[in-house]
Amino acid sequence: MPSSFVPPRRVKIGDAAAFAGSTPRAIRHYHEIGLLPEPERGGDDRRRYGYEDMIRLLWIRKMADAGIALDDIRDAFAAGAVSAGTDGGDGFAGVLERLEESLAEQEAELRRQRRAVARMRTEGSRMGLLSDVVTARLKSLPEGCLRQADLDTLLVTERIFGPLGAAVQATRFAVLATHPALRKDADRIDEAEEA
Repeated sequence: MPSSFVPPRRVKIGDAAAFAGSTPRAIRHYHEIGLLPEPERGGDDRRRYGYEDMIRLLWIRKMADAGIALDDIRDAFAAGAVSAGTDGGDGFAGVLERLEESLAEQEAELRRQRRAVARMRTEGSRMGLLSDVVTARLKSLPEGCLRQADLDTLLVTERIFGPLGAAVQATRFAVLATHPALRKDADRIDEAEEA
């Protein structure tokens, strides 16, 4: 062994965690589930992490940050997929494909949610909860001529009968909102039914 040989530096778990952007607790969990082999222990019986351990921790953090489950990461290491840069047989490529599909579904759901929020902001919170078919029937009405109870009824009707059923109900409310005499008669009939 050459006299200039210096053994690689080994660090304690706290330093390893800080370097990898993790926590000591997470690293202990990686040991427990077999994701990270137990390193050598020093004279003080504390774990000491070397260069290879640090590389593995970085791989784990990068893959976990990408959304890959810890079990799948462990399987990728076991198959040699990560260190060899290969698919590791049939496994890791399938994991990545499933992850990509899952992310695409989440992305589509986020787009749907953002459209719904934008619609509520544009139409107003109550009107924006209704479908396009229903709000199209109500667009031409003057601001504030619909009652709160009308919008609530449309929301329930749409849930039970769907957008087309609620659109029929919306047409009725639009007529009542623009014809005060009809609204009075409808209110009188509603009160009589309730009595």
